[in-house]
Amino acid sequence: MSRACLALLILFGFLLTACGDATVDDSITALQDSYNGKDFDKVITDAGPLLKRCAAESASGSSIWRVERLRLESVARQGEDAKALAHLERLSSEHPGKVDAKLYCKIGGFFTESKKYQGAIDIFDAGKTKYPDMAAVFTPQIDDLKQRVLEDGSDADKAKLRQLGYL
Repeated sequence: MSRACLALLILFGFLLTACGDATVDDSITALQDSYNGKDFDKVITDAGPLLKRCAAESASGSSIWRVERLRLESVARQGEDAKALAHLERLSSEHPGKVDAKLYCKIGGFFTESKKYQGAIDIFDAGKTKYPDMAAVFTPQIDDLKQRVLEDGSDADKAKLRQLGYL
């Protein structure tokens, strides 16, 4: 075998080694890039297998939380209020201390921004119920929501706010 062929084989082997599987951190960075690019379907699709990989490779709790948070926010950005609320409730028991009133407000805020008022109402009310000692955190969010609903919400939105005692 000539030196040129041997050199090419060595170079090819080196390149294959350098291009190996992405690390968990690389995969999480790619997931973040998908989120930043507003490819929420991809985040939701990729998060499940990535969480399994995190478990198999004993990834850190912060890595797992990052994946879970990206998936939760992607579900919310797609307007899936029931799924977002279910994720919040599950995550509050699986990641105590990470899910709090502020996260409920953030997720509910996504629904307010996208004019999915029923979802916002459900999430704010669930958060306020779960964290009664943090009710003041929800007050500005609910006040903003009430104003928006009164301006351009449906009769069903208004009825739901009345039923819960917000109007």
